[in-house]
Amino acid sequence: MRIGQPEIVETALKHRKKLNMSAYDRTIQLGRERNVIALALLKCCVDYLLKCGRDAEFHATAVLGGMPVINIRSLTAMGLIEKVSASQRHVYYRMPDFEGIERALRDLNVPIG
Repeated sequence: MRIGQPEIVETALKHRKKLNMSAYDRTIQLGRERNVIALALLKCCVDYLLKCGRDAEFHATAVLGGMPVINIRSLTAMGLIEKVSASQRHVYYRMPDFEGIERALRDLNVPIG
């Protein structure tokens, strides 16, 4: 059997590997990429959830105090934050693997709390 476009297959396999990564690994990857905005957003979310409870839902405006959120959709696409519901004014999120993200931020020496 001959595959016509091996680049497409290779890209699909890389994407599949990314889907199998844990939240810890994805957060470490953000650190390797030096994605400071995403790490700062995750830090704010972890700080908020430490105060309100690890299973609490949150909206970005409450977490960031009105600061505009640039890449919350990318964090949602990575599976670090999960969209739960939406109202007219806010979109509510939750963090499915709080412990993994918190551990990764500590390993990256991001101050938490």
